[in-house]
This record gives sequence, C-alpha cells and structure tokens, in this order.
Amino acid sequence: MLKHVLGKRIYLIRTPHIQAISMLAIKVVLLLQLLCVQAQLPILTKPAGFRMNNCSLSARIQLEAFIDPLCRSSKFSHPILKNLSTHYKPDEVCIRIVPFPLIFHVHTYEVTTALYQVVNALEDSVFVEWLEAIYEVQDVFLYTNGPNFTRLQVREKVHEVANKTFPNLANSPWTEESARLHAKDQLILDWRYSCSQGAYGTGLFTLNGVLLEAEKGYWEFEDWHPFLHGLLHPVSN
Repeated sequence: MLKHVLGKRIYLIRTPHIQAISMLAIKVVLLLQLLCVQAQLPILTKPAGFRMNNCSLSARIQLEAFIDPLCRSSKFSHPILKNLSTHYKPDEVCIRIVPFPLIFHVHTYEVTTALYQVVNALEDSVFVEWLEAIYEVQDVFLYTNGPNFTRLQVREKVHEVANKTFPNLANSPWTEESARLHAKDQLILDWRYSCSQGAYGTGLFTLNGVLLEAEKGYWEFEDWHPFLHGLLHPVSN
C-alpha cells in the first residue's frame, strides 16, 4: 500500500504488485547500506582494550574491566585492579582494561580517544601510567566540576597533560588529525565489542566471558581475591 500526500488529502493506492516491488527495493537499499557500513568498519585484530602487567592472553582467567576515564567508580577501581594484576602471575590472571566512554560525561569521548593516541605513539606498556595521569586530573574535565570546555580546549588540555607525563612525545606526530582519527576508530571498535559483551556502563566486568556487575561500581581486593583464588585452585571432591 502506497500513500501519496497532496496538501491535506491522502490517497491510498492498493496495488499489490507495486507494493511488492517497493518492498523489494527497500530490502535491496538496506542490504547495500549494510554492506557499505561493514566495508567501512574494520574488525578487531586483537583482544579489545589494554593488558595490565603484560599478562598472557592464554592465562586461565581472563578478566575484562569496562572503564570510563572520567568515571569516579572507574578511578576507585583502578588501584584494586592494578593490585590484582601484580598479585597473580601473568599466566594465571590476565586483566584487560576496555575503555567504554559514557555519553553523559560530556568530554569523555575526546579524553578516551587520547588514551589510544598516546599508547599508539609510544607503546602498550605506558597505558597504565597514562590512565593514572588522566585520573589525577579527572575533575578538570568533568562537566559538573570544571569549565564547559569546547572540544578543541579539551584536546589542548589533554595534550598538555600527555606532554608533561611523557616528554618524549614531543618528537611524535601523535596530535596530528590522522593519528586522532585512527585512535577514534580503535575506540569505536572497542566500544562495539563492549556492547556485544553486554556492557552498558562502568562497574561491569567479564570473567572468562561471563558478565559480572559490581553494585557500588567496583569490588575491593578482598572481594576479588577469594573468588579468583578458588577458580585457580578448585577443591576436588
């Protein structure tokens, strides 16, 4: 059924053949759009996020933590996860931090993109130090506590923090637009992956693929330790 609107009058044309052709055309257009989108977006070539303590991707326990660098609960959970990553051997427990920016943090997209830019310019091992540097100035970027920066001002502030944290960045083209766009693509891929795992905010984790939620946004070391220890050393009946 096709509708033609002329002024305030609506004429209905009941033509099954035209309707069938129209539906087929719509399906073809949607399929072409889907193929274009799939062609434009690459796929993950490595596990999402960043490993802590250079842990092994073949470790018995794979723990993913979805974080937002401008989320307070993510900041509170960081030292706990860092402690866990050094408490266990790298081939026992592998903790990966997967950035998952929350839309209600106005500046988090720019800040999170910079996480990838700096790591790309240097190496994966600097991720933890760089994330901690951002956590230290978190309040500067929070919309409710700081000035209402423009995107350009946010980038400039992030660049300032990064160059202060890693002086050798001065010799790297990490602030160029091509570097930012590449980092943006990486962020989008990791964000899509997070959604596919059921993530909808922070305070969420996956343990060997099983989604877990911390009621207060994070778990203490005392909460994690007996749980992980039990998985590593199960008691036989």
